[in-house]
Amino acid sequence: MGLLETRVSLNNSADIIRKFSNYYVLNNYSHHYNGRIWFFLDTRRVTVISSQRLWDELRGLAGKVINWIILGDFNITNKRGVAAHVWSRLDRVLSNPSWLVEYPNTQVNVLPSRISDHSPLLVVVQESYKPRTQFSYLNCWVEHKEYDGVVLQAWGLPVRGSVMFRFFTRLKNVRQSLIQLHKTNFSGISKKVQEAKKDLEKCQLQLQLRPLDPILFEQEQQVLKRYLTFKKTERSSLTQRAKIQSIKYNDAPTSYYFSKIAARKHQSIIGRIKDRQGIEKFGTQEVNHAFIEYYRWLLGQKVDVNCAHMIELKGAKILTSDWEGLCKEVTETEIQSDVFSIDSNKSPGKMDFLLTSLRNHGG
Repeated sequence: MGLLETRVSLNNSADIIRKFSNYYVLNNYSHHYNGRIWFFLDTRRVTVISSQRLWDELRGLAGKVINWIILGDFNITNKRGVAAHVWSRLDRVLSNPSWLVEYPNTQVNVLPSRISDHSPLLVVVQESYKPRTQFSYLNCWVEHKEYDGVVLQAWGLPVRGSVMFRFFTRLKNVRQSLIQLHKTNFSGISKKVQEAKKDLEKCQLQLQLRPLDPILFEQEQQVLKRYLTFKKTERSSLTQRAKIQSIKYNDAPTSYYFSKIAARKHQSIIGRIKDRQGIEKFGTQEVNHAFIEYYRWLLGQKVDVNCAHMIELKGAKILTSDWEGLCKEVTETEIQSDVFSIDSNKSPGKMDFLLTSLRNHGG
């Protein structure tokens, strides 16, 4: 464990060291009168040879630790007086992407500062949270040989109703068909890339021993083609899921994409919330319950409305011509125009995943 900015005087340092009798304690009183840096190492688990070697190992720790998280002062209030508070948000809880991949449910609670100038930070790794899977259209599906047939068959199923109802129903049918296409041909693409890579290396090793063997040469070409296809599909999928528009390197590590995806998922998790009474709720079940109870209170009450006592709202009013335009039926041309305006390199949701197929088949 390491502590910074301790500001412990030399006279009080002995009391702290006695409380950590099982730890090897290292500080920097030789360089600062308040010993601003302290390190505690459990001697039951760590063998300390010398102070110099310890510092050398600490310097090289950054390249060895896979998952790390660093805490600093968060909300700082310089309490110069009742009316002279100076607020400054200087410190953070920082982690590397690997930490979010390993512990995606990490939450930070900022506690009251009380008499201190700093607010304590409490890091909590909550229970496993699996967010609801959201459908996202992937551009790599278009290159599959069965894509056109799957989309046309699902889109062509007979549907009765208004234009908008038919559109949503066909959208739902295509979505279910594409999900099945993904499970059959694209699920576990990263694993398929690694397997194809091993097959390619094995084939190339055999080709080095028998370079004139035409069968091995043909086999190597087929395996190479399969590997490049899987690699291209993986890259396209991860680029969309990570919301990366462009990347500098042609062969960036897959861990970079997964770390970006993990960071985006972490941003969408609500780990804590205050209920109607102002009580803070933690965890998936309590947060869900707080949401349900709030909207049940907000929307579940029956109120008698007397139009005679309604107050006329001031401001701009909708003209009759505008009202008629809002109420008229949506046309297929309007739907197609809106869908075509969406960027094809994003990861669309269920409202716009037919962009590519509509472009290919003209609606």
